[in-house]
Amino acid sequence: MILLDEPFAGLDDRACHYFCQWIVEERNQGRSFLIISHRLDPLISVVDYWIEMTSQGLSHVKAVTITKPLTSQSSNAQREVR
Repeated sequence: MILLDEPFAGLDDRACHYFCQWIVEERNQGRSFLIISHRLDPLISVVDYWIEMTSQGLSHVKAVTITKPLTSQSSNAQREVR
């Protein structure tokens, strides 16, 4: 398990893209991640689930369904949020 706390802080969009490619490569090798972030936009292409923390507590558990296999060459994989 790799724990990342705010991994996108201070990164521009290009750096976020490369970082997400690295996450995908590591996932494809069987590694798991717990990522804490205020920026959700870069993560939608690499996460299976997310939990939002609001002022009311933990809520909005969302499963993300992969509609196309993730590979390091396919960083733009389509995902569907339920």
